Amino acid sequence: MGIKVTNENGTDLFTFPLQRELYLDFVSAGQNGAKMIITYRPSEGLPMNYDIYSLPGQLSRVNTITSENIEINAFPNPTKNNITISYDIPEGNYEGYLIIYSSSGVAISSYKVDKNFDTLFIDTSGFPSGIYLYKVIAGNVESNTKKFIIE
Repeated sequence: MGIKVTNENGTDLFTFPLQRELYLDFVSAGQNGAKMIITYRPSEGLPMNYDIYSLPGQLSRVNTITSENIEINAFPNPTKNNITISYDIPEGNYEGYLIIYSSSGVAISSYKVDKNFDTLFIDTSGFPSGIYLYKVIAGNVESNTKKFIIE
């Protein structure tokens, strides 16, 4: 799971992995294409990194992810061997991803979810004890990030 860049024909150009702190900026150069600037912090305590990409063609639109009030909840919380996460895919979307992050913000698991169900049962017996973060991304909508604890 990450930021996917596609051209006007829908062909994937590349995918940039999700980071804890990640910012995008686009600078149009008219008919000569555009520059995409990705600013990210690879790990807690490290300085920000900057990657600059040249994009061919005209910059026609940018799909941004907005944070909405998508209800997500984990139970039991805290847990030991398994957790159930309830979620709600927002209107206008059929599927999305539930992403679990370590406490340092590194994505460690991603599960494809859809409107056919509203809960996901996860075996956590292989996860080390600690605090985990999770959220749902569906189309251009993102839930608030929540946490669960594994004892």
